[in-house]
Amino acid sequence: MTLVDTHCHLHLLDNPDTAISQAQKAGVSFIISPSIDNASSLENIKIAKKHAGVFAAIGIHPNDFTTSSELSNKHHLQLIKDLLQKKKRQIVAIGETGLDFVSPPPGKKARSKKEQVFLFKEHIKLALKYHLPLIIHNRKANKELISILKPYALCHQLRAVFHCFSGSKKFLKEVVGLDFYIGIGGLVTYDQGLQKVIEEVSKKKLILETDAPFLTPEPLRQEKRWPNQPENVKIIAQKIAEIKGDSFLSIARQTTQNAQDLFQLNK
Repeated sequence: MTLVDTHCHLHLLDNPDTAISQAQKAGVSFIISPSIDNASSLENIKIAKKHAGVFAAIGIHPNDFTTSSELSNKHHLQLIKDLLQKKKRQIVAIGETGLDFVSPPPGKKARSKKEQVFLFKEHIKLALKYHLPLIIHNRKANKELISILKPYALCHQLRAVFHCFSGSKKFLKEVVGLDFYIGIGGLVTYDQGLQKVIEEVSKKKLILETDAPFLTPEPLRQEKRWPNQPENVKIIAQKIAEIKGDSFLSIARQTTQNAQDLFQLNK
């Protein structure tokens, strides 16, 4: 039995080496650690170099709640471009990237919508140039994301996953219609609306993620067993199997195959 955690922020865990070891003992053969800025992009590559089966996605989160400008955005992008030009084997995706139109916490300044759209389009161009998939972050930006992605998906064979999917059945059809994957995390263990959406999607379009150290699944969430860990991807697979009336082994096999296809982990 093999599982893949396609979205685990190893750079945010107190002890990523221990987390990786525990996950591998639990049957998690591959882990992808997405980045949120330049520092985490470098750190995730460093972690991936140390561990077989661990890979990095590099990119700039749409909203890191820092003061930004056109000049600083271009500076951030240049490092991502430099890393991609070096063709490091640890890099298997671009992200996480996307749009986040939720109001920032008090005292924090968000990137403007214009800045976010600029950065997202630049990430798409890099994904196409280097033949890498996108890991897409989405909060309150369904319409805008589909509008931006559609021409690229139809004309350029863009590959992508909507990370931590939490949309409606209607939005699900739009995403799957572009041949993108759906990333399912701990939310599915307690969000009944998402559970109903999952009933509608083919398991051939699903991939697993923990988003560790965030989004701890039930029953660990109720027990306040934080932070979330990559080994908990097994709980998510079990819940999906329950929702779809399928076996755990079937879900594990298919989601692993999906992840390997999307991220080319066996390349």
